[in-house]
Amino acid sequence: ATRPRAIVTSPAASTIRYVGPLLDLGNVVILEPQVDTLFVLAGLDIVYGQAGQVIAGGTPIGLMGGPESGTSSQMSPNGEGTGTDRTETLYIEVRQDNTPQDPADWFRTDKDR
Repeated sequence: ATRPRAIVTSPAASTIRYVGPLLDLGNVVILEPQVDTLFVLAGLDIVYGQAGQVIAGGTPIGLMGGPESGTSSQMSPNGEGTGTDRTETLYIEVRQDNTPQDPADWFRTDKDR
């Protein structure tokens, strides 16, 4: 779960393999951080980048949906000053050699703080 209008960033340097709508997943960004490894991030309201683009870790790749807010603190990727309201769902899938993997190996969670 994410805060409304949260910025979603790439967890690692990657090549963007796909950006746009996909099946019933809504807007999707598929990243390839290394050969035979894909990150599928779905549930985004707005997506950034183009297929084939190489991006650094921490690069914004999308924006979650939710109500507009007048505060710029909600746009923080780290959530400083935004409280604990989490109402949007970000789907994350990691695939290595076309086999699903545990995304916790790649993504920082609240437990890591």
